[in-house]
This record gives sequence, C-alpha cells and structure tokens, in this order.
Amino acid sequence: MFEGGKIAFENYFRKKYQPIDTEQSGWIRIRFVVNCKGETGRFRLLEADENYQERPFDKKISSQLMELSKELKGWKIQTKHGDAIDYYQYLIFKIDNGHIEKVMP
Repeated sequence: MFEGGKIAFENYFRKKYQPIDTEQSGWIRIRFVVNCKGETGRFRLLEADENYQERPFDKKISSQLMELSKELKGWKIQTKHGDAIDYYQYLIFKIDNGHIEKVMP
C-alpha cells in the first residue's frame, strides 16, 4: 500500500517517466519486497508483449521504470497480529509505443 493512494502513485510515474520513441508495446511488471520498516529491496523485472509472451523491452524503458520504482518512497508498513511484516509489492505498467498507458500498483 502506498501513501497518497493510487492517484499519488500514478502521478509520480506520469510526471517522472520520459517516453521513448519506439513501437514497443506490452507489459512490464516489477516485483519487490517492502520490509517491516517500509524499505524496499529485492527488485525483479518481468517483461511481456501484448499477448503476455515473454520479451525484452528497450533498456531505456525498462531501466527507467526500474530506477523510478527504486526511488519511490512512501510504502506503508503492514502488520499481522500487531507485528510489522515484510510483503511483496507488484507494479504493473501497460506500455503503448514507449509511453505509459496504464499504471497499476
């Protein structure tokens, strides 16, 4: 969960991401862990075309989204039975011709 909710999250990426001039479209998913202190780490990148078949994107797209994701602050601490816990977070980006079409936290 992110402080400021979905709108703050979307605004961050739409403001910071620099579109790349390319015909590449598809999905980029970034998975990472938010620890019990709200810190992030262990980032993984998964890329797929519009038919969900694995494929690489131009590094100018994937690297940029990865770096922006690592810089993002404001992840909320989750608890279970009153104790802070680590959890996985997924960020999903729909890319259309090098532009972000949709952002899903």
